Amino acid sequence: MIATLAVGVGSCRKAPPPGASPALTDGAAPPVASPPAVRDPGPPCQTWLSTPLPAAGRAQVQRSLHHCAVTTHLEPGWTFALQLRLLIDPDGSVRAARPFDPGVPIQPPAYAACIAAEAKHWKIAMRRKECIEIGPAFEVLSPNVLRPDWHHKDDLPDDVTKPGWWGVCKTSAGAQLQPVQISLRAGKFCGERGGRFVRAAGCSEAVFMVRQIAGLARRALPVATIETQTDGGTDTTFLTLGQRPYQLENVGEQLFLTLDGKRQWLMPTSRVAVDWAGDLDGDGGLDILFDDLEDRGSVLFLSSAALPGEFLHAVADAPVSDC
Repeated sequence: MIATLAVGVGSCRKAPPPGASPALTDGAAPPVASPPAVRDPGPPCQTWLSTPLPAAGRAQVQRSLHHCAVTTHLEPGWTFALQLRLLIDPDGSVRAARPFDPGVPIQPPAYAACIAAEAKHWKIAMRRKECIEIGPAFEVLSPNVLRPDWHHKDDLPDDVTKPGWWGVCKTSAGAQLQPVQISLRAGKFCGERGGRFVRAAGCSEAVFMVRQIAGLARRALPVATIETQTDGGTDTTFLTLGQRPYQLENVGEQLFLTLDGKRQWLMPTSRVAVDWAGDLDGDGGLDILFDDLEDRGSVLFLSSAALPGEFLHAVADAPVSDC
């Protein structure tokens, strides 16, 4: 289960080591803008932090957060969840979008600035005659990866059984990308009610399922070879896709990807767990699904989503349920 944080994004970030950058060492880092100052017009807002957002409003805000995560180079090393304070006027306009904890600003500043800019366009019908302040929590990455396994029902997306999923399937001819239909079987999870087993019809043996990413089409999938070595407490994973050798290295609980002598920082983690690697999006580059990142679940990195100076960029994560 991904924990909801009652703080801004920066509170749980582990910064990359000195000299490291989310971009390649010889690539240009994205510009960092300072968030604009916000001045609240009108009377004070009534505070109702536990009031839920209507579905349409939540979807609107969630799309903006996903957009900002991609366009401002936000890496999963920052966090997976964000809680905001939204000040919503009677006409549905958002007066301000602030960090839940006023003493902990949203980080990085470029992400905060993007959220502030997006909030100017939100219209959230709360059906109130006064301005109200609420405190909803959101996922930073889209939950567009799914595993055929037991989950708690509350950890699965509401639309999990809707069409649009594709399965990475093991077949006698190798890995295949095929359209699948998700179904759920009720049962117990951790000895209690509420469990759901996720199944993918249309795939005899699914490694994982994915939706809403670039390049999804029925085809054979090139798969990378994976070899891991440990030397002096440092784990190094060698991945080869076609004729291109990649190297994943964990140094000081920081994960790096190297190709052709250039290195990209990916995220902080104490272990390297590659669940699948190959060309998922059809662009010829390496894509990686990392598994069980210190109770964070699975995170999908795609080469087609890479920003300037990157090999890969995180695009989605999978729900994880813990007892």
